[in-house]
Amino acid sequence: MAQPVRVLGLPGCGARAYFARALLAREGLPPGFPAPAVEGAVVLLARDQEEAEDLADAYQALALLFPGHPSPAALFGEDERGRLASLELIKQGARLIVATPQALKVPLPKPGDFSQRTLHFKVGTHANREHILAKLAEAGYQRVDFVESPGEFAARGAVVDYFSVEPLKAVRILFDEDSITSLRTFDPGTQTTLDFIGEAKAVPAAA
Repeated sequence: MAQPVRVLGLPGCGARAYFARALLAREGLPPGFPAPAVEGAVVLLARDQEEAEDLADAYQALALLFPGHPSPAALFGEDERGRLASLELIKQGARLIVATPQALKVPLPKPGDFSQRTLHFKVGTHANREHILAKLAEAGYQRVDFVESPGEFAARGAVVDYFSVEPLKAVRILFDEDSITSLRTFDPGTQTTLDFIGEAKAVPAAA
């Protein structure tokens, strides 16, 4: 059984984030430092929300130094939507978890429940508009007149807009009776449609 290694003298969030990147990539570590093969994720515990955000930002900024390991950090802090978005990041392969002590005490959905409540959309598939609206509400999205922030959705005629929490993307769905005929991203600030996409998903916005 591998013995734990105690690491001291990492001054600040930048150094801790660099060490986590180097440990996961198994490169860039100090000469002579043991580089164990890390399976799964590395967890960095932050004192509070501000430090957690600084660690996650530093880890993301250092991605350029480790081009083969671009995944972002999964941040578990005060924001419920952020915690749920981080569950999706872990599903997508994120290997660094940054958490506050308070966030570690908050229950999270079981993986099966999280996957079951995630909505998937694809152009050309059968989908009932009213059913989609009900499912978005069940997944924790708030109905509004115009979508401006993550976790919101709106409906106007044959159009349903929603703003996913992960990825952070506003999506416009166009229905023709019970079929999805178009999926496009849009700018929440101007409501202007942007790129066509073939598929999209809406992960839960509330537990």
